[in-house]
This record gives sequence, C-alpha cells and structure tokens, in this order.
Amino acid sequence: MISSTGSSRRPEGPTRLQSAPAAINAGTLSAAGDALQLALLLAPDSSAAATLQTRLEALPRLLTLLEAAAASESRNELDGAEDLLQQAVKLDPQHQYTAAELERVSAAAVKKAFNAAMSEGYAALDEGRYDSARTAFRQAATPQSGSTEAASALQEVETAETARKLASLDSKGKRYERDEQWQKAVDTYEQAQKTDSSVLFAR
Repeated sequence: MISSTGSSRRPEGPTRLQSAPAAINAGTLSAAGDALQLALLLAPDSSAAATLQTRLEALPRLLTLLEAAAASESRNELDGAEDLLQQAVKLDPQHQYTAAELERVSAAAVKKAFNAAMSEGYAALDEGRYDSARTAFRQAATPQSGSTEAASALQEVETAETARKLASLDSKGKRYERDEQWQKAVDTYEQAQKTDSSVLFAR
C-alpha cells in the first residue's frame, strides 16, 4: 500500500498474514479470505501465504465437518463425532478449535465407553454371570480410562465367584453327611479348603 506521501508501508503484508490465521481458526471464511487476498497482493511470494491459501481452501469442508460432528454429539453419538473431527483435523492440522474439539470429544467417548462397560459388568455380576462380568470389566480397564475402578471390580468378581463356589460345596458336603456318604463329604470339604483355606465349615 502507498501512503499519501508516496512512501511504501512494508509491514502491511505481514500484518495481513497474521490476521488471516486468526480468521481461519475462528471459522470466519469471508474475513480470512479478505485478509489473505490482500496479503497475497502485498507479499505474493510468501510461503506462509501459500500455506494459508491451502488452509482457506479446506475451510468450507472443515466447517461442514464441525457442524456434522456437533450434530452427532448432540445425539450422543460420540464415536461418530470423533470420526468426523478426525477427518477435520486431517484437513487442517493447524486449526486450533478443531484440535481442541477432537481432544474433548475423544475424552468424552472414552468415558462413555468406560461407564457402559462398568454398567454391563455389574449387571452381569449381579446375575452371577462371572465370565461376562470379567469380559466387561477388562474392556473398561483400558489405559485410556485412567481409572482403577475396573481392577477393583474384577476383584469383586473373584470374591463373588469364590463365595458362590464355597456355598455350593458347603451345601453338598452337608448333604453327603446327612446321607452318611462320609468319603464324599470329606472330599468335598477338602475341595473347599483348597479353594479357601480360611473357611470354617470345611475344618
């Protein structure tokens, strides 16, 4: 740009280049386009301007993906939202808002999966389906969840399963005693001792 005195105002190009990324990150397509267009006129050989041109061309598609991701999240479809945001990040890895949204939604998806697995595990545990409970709790015990609850829940499964087994052996041993099947009763109580040496009924 030329001033009224005829002197060149050289900082104008870099200033426009600085305002363009902010407009792209804010998703203001027209403002970004205007800033970049003027910057290209003032600094046509700038590599930064070329990079911004590429980002600007990707912006309409990126905004569409962000909108779709928000809609998916509103329906509690976090996996779908996460996938859409990953596509958006690939389009423009420098877009700060998109990167932040991906991090947030990914964390929410991990938490949702953890809660679902824990609920499934406790439902199975309450019904005595110990193998199913283990499977669910192991799914919850991922490094991403950052929780020790799943490990505690797995211990609960072991405790509950052992208690049921001991109760069954206790009942079986007493039945053998009533029927005077002494050897079977002894074998049953020995099995209980091997399961848990602290049980009183098997002593």
